[in-house]
Amino acid sequence: MRSDAGPLLHLDYGAATRLSRINKGLRRRKSKSIFGFFIDPQTGRWLKDPENGDDDDGMGDPTSAKPQRIVPIVEDHKNAMLLRPMANFNEAQMATLQHALIRGIQIEFELEEGELLGEPLPTREMRNTVLLYEATEGGAGVLNRLVSDPTSMAAVARRTLKLMHYEAPFTLDEITENEHACVAGCYRCILSYYNQPDHELIDRKDTAVVEFLCELAGAKVITEDTSRADDPWLAAFGRWDLPSPTPLVLGGAA
Repeated sequence: MRSDAGPLLHLDYGAATRLSRINKGLRRRKSKSIFGFFIDPQTGRWLKDPENGDDDDGMGDPTSAKPQRIVPIVEDHKNAMLLRPMANFNEAQMATLQHALIRGIQIEFELEEGELLGEPLPTREMRNTVLLYEATEGGAGVLNRLVSDPTSMAAVARRTLKLMHYEAPFTLDEITENEHACVAGCYRCILSYYNQPDHELIDRKDTAVVEFLCELAGAKVITEDTSRADDPWLAAFGRWDLPSPTPLVLGGAA
């Protein structure tokens, strides 16, 4: 049921989704437009890349085969979900929301760290959505529960706020911190080994993120109509005899 507050969060779930991870190269490389790594085609050994600041040891040997640049890619099938918040968040706010929700889901569904992972999309520098996926073999079925149980995401939001050292009631006007609250983040709340690259961005006190989670804590699920005949994706699903997707939208509480 949609309220006057409007939609908060889109959830798009896919079971056994094919995920591809591309290693474009070292983050410290000089030219971000050059992707991949050098490899010796005869031995299969990785070589240093002089074009990106590495030493050129062995690169000038006339008797060796010419090195080749490759871009490694791995593929796997995982239960996955796209989270699209309907808010104008900046990079730091999206990072905070991403890792807060991941930790909240882990605690709410009693998962070990590493069973559920997330990636910002389309890039780390331009975070518009969050891709969640169940990393363990076969998956724990948690993401499916988030879309099948209308109360799950609100429960996760409440758990997340509690984890972030806030006390109920979870409304922006009444919410308070507990006596053990940290400054911007700690390993008792959002920080973890898996999100170390984003530690400098995380701020559990960010007002926009806290307000969003408070609204999400009282949100209701709305199933969107995907029956548009002119949608090319839906037509493709029909040709392939696949079930049509059913996106869910979390709207603000009435």
